[in-house]
Amino acid sequence: MEGVTSQASRIIFLERRLSILFAGSWVTAGLVILTCLSVGWLPAKERIISAPIEFLTLCIVYPFFEEMIFRGFLLGWLKERFNNRYVLPTLSQANLLTSIIFAVVHILLKGGILSGLTFFPSLVLGHLRELGGSLTVCIVVHAIWNLALLMFLF
Repeated sequence: MEGVTSQASRIIFLERRLSILFAGSWVTAGLVILTCLSVGWLPAKERIISAPIEFLTLCIVYPFFEEMIFRGFLLGWLKERFNNRYVLPTLSQANLLTSIIFAVVHILLKGGILSGLTFFPSLVLGHLRELGGSLTVCIVVHAIWNLALLMFLF
């Protein structure tokens, strides 16, 4: 019975931590977007996504392949290379490096400072992967994140 209680406590603790991370990522995104609106860095309303193919690409294809590559392959490989070492109690070296690479790839492929802000959601996605181990959760959260950004920005 004691093992069940400790497992339930661990699940509650993890759920609270995930809730805080998720809320924090939304607050961060909101602050970034408000800052960008105030200085005129966001795209004009004329750039509304009109083709369903673009929507499917941004909300399904990209999250799937990016998560398979970055959280599925790269994060696991780096965790093995770094022997699962942590920079902070909840931030592994592998997650930090994966997130830096993720942001740099976005900057190189899409350009602009806003692309570099993918570093922060990447940390959250990497932490989700390390906590639960499920790549499906990362794909779904990534897809929801992209959808929310599309809805808010366009």
